[in-house]
This record gives sequence, C-alpha cells and structure tokens, in this order.
Amino acid sequence: RVSTRLHKRFQAWVESWVKEHVTRDMSAETTKWLMGEGRDGLLPCTTTRHPEVLQYMNINKYRVKYGTPSKAP
Repeated sequence: RVSTRLHKRFQAWVESWVKEHVTRDMSAETTKWLMGEGRDGLLPCTTTRHPEVLQYMNINKYRVKYGTPSKAP
C-alpha cells in the first residue's frame, strides 16, 4: 500500500510538472524519438511497447529490434 500511495503521489507531481513545462509538440517529438521514428542517422529499428502490471502498477516495457544498416552505393 505504501509503494502504491507513493507512486500515485509522484505520478501526480510528474503530471503537474509536465502540464507546466512540456508543450504538445515536445511530447510528440519525445514519443517519436522513443519509438525510433523520424530521426536521420540512426540504425533502422522497430520499437514496440508492451504494457504490464508490476506490483499493482501499470508500466510500459519497450523492446527494440534492429534491422540491418542500409549500405550506401
């Protein structure tokens, strides 16, 4: 119970901080970066998100699969 209460309290603080300091564009760009989208010069990859429940809390686990680097002619 203590862990869940502290997590909810921390999550509330994070959400209020994000509302004050993070624009929608910043959030969208961060999501694209996290998922490996729209960035030149990175290795080609596929990122998937797997939501899970861990000790009564919802979390996201991300898995990255790297493809083969493209060869320049």
